[in-house]
Amino acid sequence: MSPESSQAGDPAAPENGWEKFAAGLLFRAGHCVHARSPIAACHACETACPRAAWRLGENGLNFDAAACDGCGLCMAVCPESAIRSIPAPLPLPQGKRVWFLACERSATDSHNLPCLHALADGELIAQWHRGCREIACAQADCAACTRAPPPERQLPARLDRLNRALRERDAEPLSLTNVEPATWQHAERQQRASTPDPARRGWLARIVAAAPEPAPEQRLPAAQDTQAPLSWPWLAIIDITRCTACDACVRLCPHQALRLEASAYISDPRNCTGCGLCADVCDAKAVRPQAWATAPAQQHYPLTRKTCAHCQAPFHAAPSGNHTHCRICRKTRHPRAALRIIES
Repeated sequence: MSPESSQAGDPAAPENGWEKFAAGLLFRAGHCVHARSPIAACHACETACPRAAWRLGENGLNFDAAACDGCGLCMAVCPESAIRSIPAPLPLPQGKRVWFLACERSATDSHNLPCLHALADGELIAQWHRGCREIACAQADCAACTRAPPPERQLPARLDRLNRALRERDAEPLSLTNVEPATWQHAERQQRASTPDPARRGWLARIVAAAPEPAPEQRLPAAQDTQAPLSWPWLAIIDITRCTACDACVRLCPHQALRLEASAYISDPRNCTGCGLCADVCDAKAVRPQAWATAPAQQHYPLTRKTCAHCQAPFHAAPSGNHTHCRICRKTRHPRAALRIIES
């Protein structure tokens, strides 16, 4: 990423790859899909930003700090959790079921989020694992707010999808309650008074914020029946009739959501973040990530083992394919023995 106007190198920025940007945002460039692959086409942050602060161009992903107002909507859509706000919203105190959240445009004396819709699905799941069963929020009128994302990306719609997935797993859902500012402020202060001072544990918050990978707690709870079709935030779907079995997608997937096991491609939605690198690298347009797809915990796409008629190397192919030559020999047509690449 090459920000047009950033505060890279700011001594106030956390360590472990985080850079501080304008309007209270942290960016971890090494985790952005554009840093992981030059062919990445992800533009989730660009699409989500209401002020065009993120722009994807020929030179990569660019950030205009002057245009950013810190709404944080890019955080909710980043597949690799490469963007965070500072300060991050405090997690639910242990033993509490209600998580108090207020946007900065609400009529409260204090707020803990720039925008309620900036909460990522993974953060909601993490708070569910901590015991949260209700989100009590104070917010401004979203219909009149220039920041408001489309209805399908707003918190209520995303909670509906998450709750459907929780109910499928016989898990208690999350409720969302809109609270009057004065009531919210009183209840939030009472809970804060009974919770240890977060400032004393600031070092812990910094460690959590700088974790190199999304926490395992951001996964949905396990289901009793692993073969039952369930809803998943993301699932990589392979069109096996178009697949050339080149293995590019499984080699590039950063989370092993796609992998090769015993002559079959495995699509594991528990690991998929929807980064889209599998689709970007597929020449045959045979794979695509789909949001909130319904499938068992693992999707199997069987492959056929063959021996190349030209170079005698073993290779695998989609069952629908009638190829007699390996992928290398099909591309080179007449490979010389001295330069032949043998696929293992």
